[in-house]
Amino acid sequence: MQTSPCTEVGRSGETVSPGPVCRDAGNFYPRTRHRRGNGRPEPDLRSRRWNPRCESMQTIAAIVTNLFEDSEYIDPAEALKKAGHTVVTVGIREEEVVWGKTDNSPVKIDRAVGSVNVDEFDALLIPGGYSPDKLRVFDEAVEFVRAFVMSGRPVFVICHGPQLLITAGVLEGRRVTGYASIVQDIKNAGAEYVDEEVVVDGNLVSSRGPADLPAFIRTMLEKLA
Repeated sequence: MQTSPCTEVGRSGETVSPGPVCRDAGNFYPRTRHRRGNGRPEPDLRSRRWNPRCESMQTIAAIVTNLFEDSEYIDPAEALKKAGHTVVTVGIREEEVVWGKTDNSPVKIDRAVGSVNVDEFDALLIPGGYSPDKLRVFDEAVEFVRAFVMSGRPVFVICHGPQLLITAGVLEGRRVTGYASIVQDIKNAGAEYVDEEVVVDGNLVSSRGPADLPAFIRTMLEKLA
């Protein structure tokens, strides 16, 4: 018997709805933007629509390591949890405790980035601080971020977070914002830098820093609704 991704099967074999209205998972509807050098059309990530597993409860990966910007992880994570979503911290080593840059906030890593798959999550959060720069020297972290962007699932990135996207090579042709000190890096990666509190470009949502958190969080929650 084939069921939707959000349907449970009871012990007697009957289907049981978990309650929230659900949609099929993993469906993409890409248009083509231009052709690569080999003549094959390239999918336009800005036109992809990711259908999450359940509208009201989704699983968000937050990729962090030491010296992350405290508020850029804590505030979005608290807002996501309050809205009924699950936040899973992803880092270099499972069960490692990493520390914030400003307030020395401790965060325990739930999953090692080398052991996770994009298909386990509905969205990705990349806080700033020094964390993105530290993470991008690890191939597993870069590949995970690259695969997430290419999947069409929402990616929420703030402050220095675009450093991971730059190393992953996924910013060419995109509109993005970020911290003032990496503006030229963003442009060098082929992206259009936009100096606004929040910029939405398809599955990519970006903000400049802690002062933009209210708009960043509001847009993040709207994207997941």
